[in-house]
Amino acid sequence: MTTIRSNSGWFFLALLSLLPLAFWYRIEPMSARLSTRSATLLSIGQVTGLVGIAMFAAAIVLSSRLAYFEDYFGGLNRVYTAHHVFGSLALVLILVHPLALAGEYITFSSREAALLLLPSSSWPLNLGIVALVSLVLMLVLTLFISLPYHIWEYSHRFLGLAFFLATLHTFTIRSDMSRDPTLRTYMLLLSTVAVAVYVCRTALGRWLVSRFEYRVEGVRELDDRSIRIKMAPTGRPMKFLAGQFVFVDFHQEGISAETHPYSITSMPGEATLQVVVRSLGDYTSRLMNLKPGAIARIEGPFGRFTYHRYPNKDQVWIAGGIGITPFMSMVTTLAGSGYRVDMYYGANSREEAVFLDDLVDMSKGGDGLRVIPFLADEHGFLTAEKVKELSGGLQEKDIFLCGPPPMVRTLVAQFLRLGVKPGRIHSDEFALR
Repeated sequence: MTTIRSNSGWFFLALLSLLPLAFWYRIEPMSARLSTRSATLLSIGQVTGLVGIAMFAAAIVLSSRLAYFEDYFGGLNRVYTAHHVFGSLALVLILVHPLALAGEYITFSSREAALLLLPSSSWPLNLGIVALVSLVLMLVLTLFISLPYHIWEYSHRFLGLAFFLATLHTFTIRSDMSRDPTLRTYMLLLSTVAVAVYVCRTALGRWLVSRFEYRVEGVRELDDRSIRIKMAPTGRPMKFLAGQFVFVDFHQEGISAETHPYSITSMPGEATLQVVVRSLGDYTSRLMNLKPGAIARIEGPFGRFTYHRYPNKDQVWIAGGIGITPFMSMVTTLAGSGYRVDMYYGANSREEAVFLDDLVDMSKGGDGLRVIPFLADEHGFLTAEKVKELSGGLQEKDIFLCGPPPMVRTLVAQFLRLGVKPGRIHSDEFALR
């Protein structure tokens, strides 16, 4: 039941995106729509335009970080995956839309076909051209080019503008929407929701998005590339579950106010909040200079990556590198839970396994935790076969994985080949774009 619910968001948004086809189908008989080559190309242009705009609206809504969506996709990381998929499909369909219409025009005039793709005296047409160029530029930048996180986040904000221009084009150009009030009302509703979400999240987010304010209380160096930041609330503290994460922007001179996701490593119910930052780029490198007293604005918590959601008490946890952070919070809640956990901690070397000593100490309490370090320079890379061997089989165990996306994808594929049911594999790939 949990698996069905966590995938229902995909089906619901797909239905909302394809529903315009049903309204479009009612307007005119298909025999007329497909009667000639020109009519067929016109129909393709209409269908791709309608479904493309609907999927674009879905992608905008999915980028809002609404915690409500997590239950229906299986966590925020999978909400962002759906955002990526719907955005990519919207781009393809909206690209096909003008090409199909130009193909219709070219059957009787190549000049008219070319003019359809160039600015003219028709403002509805010009809006469509500007929206198309903006959309292509923004989606290519955000979906297909590996940009620094802060540039990716900043460029992402312009997707709402491209959608707004596309919506204006849709409602001002002469089309089937002007002929059918049901289709027009439906598309207006979808567009209004998407624009409202975009405005509330981006333009007015500073005032409308709920955030908690914390003050940095201490910064502890774990190794030459990692620090643990301890923060205390300045007002109402945030409640969270073990395994969840937050978006944080730190305010200190010399550090830009960028928002990044970090897993919570502290124990639920503690007055303070702790996160671990690993130097992976310019921004995280500057955070190495973070001082006590700096203000942190926190949005969250997010995530469904926690063992409490699954009643099976025999589990395998696998962490790769910085992917250990959500497990650190989960380990603190194992005492008295009755869960039996094999914790695999993968790192390139013992020096990079910064939490290994803490985990070994925790495992001595006899609370069902067995820690198995797997260091690449000593043992090679961890495989599903090795996990099966060391944990005495996998068939009745739930498996949790967190770490670099390539590692997680490889292990998931290996576990599936060994016959582990997909519903027993739970992953958090730290890939939110």
